Amino acid sequence: MSAVATVTRRELSLVEDGPAIVVVDRRALVREGLMAVAAGANAGYVHGVSALPAAPVPWISPVVVLLGLATGDDPTALVGDARDLLGAPVACALFCDNPDLVADALAADADGYLLIDLADSEAVVDLIAAVQAGERAVPPELAGSRRRRMGPSILSDRCVEVLRCLADGQHDNEIAATLSISASCVRKHVRMAEQRLHARTRPEAVAMALRAGIL
Repeated sequence: MSAVATVTRRELSLVEDGPAIVVVDRRALVREGLMAVAAGANAGYVHGVSALPAAPVPWISPVVVLLGLATGDDPTALVGDARDLLGAPVACALFCDNPDLVADALAADADGYLLIDLADSEAVVDLIAAVQAGERAVPPELAGSRRRRMGPSILSDRCVEVLRCLADGQHDNEIAATLSISASCVRKHVRMAEQRLHARTRPEAVAMALRAGIL
């Protein structure tokens, strides 16, 4: 999903204070379908774009961004970019028949998730209510997906090595020396492991990896 060159007020067809929901999907038919479902939620104006803007858009403040994901996308990068560029909670919209994409999307730690093939206006209403309350909206159909698919593939080999060293009680500098990398790289891999495992602390990441059989 590539960024568009620029985004102007006219291109976003802004009305009043801007769109309440922004739908981002490069597939025209999927985008139009998501827009129709979102419009039925009566949450305000809905606008669709084929790609994320190339720079932040400070004049809009949507209540949620529905980010369509397809095979080949990097959910983690796209979720981060959408938050930074549109300044709003991000919900991944995807089909449930692609388990690898579902697993990557859940690991991206979006604010919510919407299954396109099951989505209706009520689901969008519930999604908006959840993200506005600061809750992570995960459909019941996806609730067990991360748990079922958690395994060595959820982390890079280097992340696993770093976690294994943490489990052995090593500190950052010791891990760096053991693996012949810098201490900053160690911290980067720790942060990635925490994000992928949805862990809040290093000990929790190690414990979750041990329980999942990753270490």
